[in-house]
Amino acid sequence: MVDKACGGTEKEASSVAHIEHLFAELSSVGQKVLQFNMLSTSGGQDALKESVDKHGGCPGNKTVYLYSAQCSADCNEACSNHCDMDCPYIAARFGYIMATPANKKAIDQDMECFKRCSKEKDATNDKCRVACKLAASLP
Repeated sequence: MVDKACGGTEKEASSVAHIEHLFAELSSVGQKVLQFNMLSTSGGQDALKESVDKHGGCPGNKTVYLYSAQCSADCNEACSNHCDMDCPYIAARFGYIMATPANKKAIDQDMECFKRCSKEKDATNDKCRVACKLAASLP
């Protein structure tokens, strides 16, 4: 999973490139959320996890958090030193890469909704979750 989410094969190359670009873009969307070890994420990145959950992107129809447990063992080597934080985001990107074209389109639509909502003057992450019909992912 970590391999695909961080590099992928030629077959998944366009999905990997797209989700990495989208994930970077989402880092500046929505309110910042301070997490464990003083690391921060954004509402947009969290919305991606929620959308992958909503559209059943992870194999076995697992949630991003349940699926992310699978990457803990090799996460440090492959992608990051902050596995507790990063594994759910890696799992969300993997879920996007492996999703059906229809689910990818639905996830993209959710992200467009969240980006539009976040530009509003009084938009909060919670308001945008409601507007885009997302549910907060478990910590």
